[in-house]
Amino acid sequence: MGRMAAYLGPRTRIADVLEGGSYSLLQQSSECPDGFGVAWYPEDGDPTPVGLTSALPAARAEAVLGVPRRYESECVVASLRKAAHLPAATCGHQPLSAGPFLFTYDGELERFEEVFMRALRDRLSDERYQGLRTNGVAELLFATWQDALEDDGGPDAMASALEKMVGTVGDIAAAAGVGASFAIVVTDGQCLITLRAATQGPPPALYTIVAGPDAPVPATARVVASEPLFPGAWSSLDPHSLVIFTVEPEAEQDDHPTETSV
Repeated sequence: MGRMAAYLGPRTRIADVLEGGSYSLLQQSSECPDGFGVAWYPEDGDPTPVGLTSALPAARAEAVLGVPRRYESECVVASLRKAAHLPAATCGHQPLSAGPFLFTYDGELERFEEVFMRALRDRLSDERYQGLRTNGVAELLFATWQDALEDDGGPDAMASALEKMVGTVGDIAAAAGVGASFAIVVTDGQCLITLRAATQGPPPALYTIVAGPDAPVPATARVVASEPLFPGAWSSLDPHSLVIFTVEPEAEQDDHPTETSV
């Protein structure tokens, strides 16, 4: 499985999210050597994120990392890729983006090519189907989520679309008697929506923290990650949970997560 991290809070260097802490994503890249991606929201008034990916391990991609190190952002999503157990045709680099949204996934859809790939593709709208670039698990889930998204987004609509996406996958899994597991972060740059769920067994781990004064990122920031990145009061997100994280303006320095079950 891969690894991920997401940051939401006061503007900070992207390098702090990728490389900060005693167990940073950069350090974890030796365990996930099949590439990485990072995306962020520039401070230029355009709500569309920008990003880059590489097939190199993050620890060996010094030239690539030289780009994001130059920038700061209030919202950053990064992902490490471990694809040795997946068919090449189903592998893709994350985080994925469309419009103002970033999406990253970890988990497993058991017997994906046999059970899920065709079934998910057949349920997509023409727009989403034609926009597919690979048969990757994450890309099909992201497209399914986009089709389920109502209105123009916003935290509640984004969360509802995740619930519908999980329901669609769960129906396919139940009909075939196979398992499906999810650890997902999706963002529009203004909130982080996290999901942990599984049809069988425990889902992949996700941890979260509100950064303290000794963290490598600004205090009051919200961080979500597959593994704790730095010392502090990290808490594990509950299995079978969907959580909306928002961060109030820096002057208020208060965050108000809302949690619902899936």
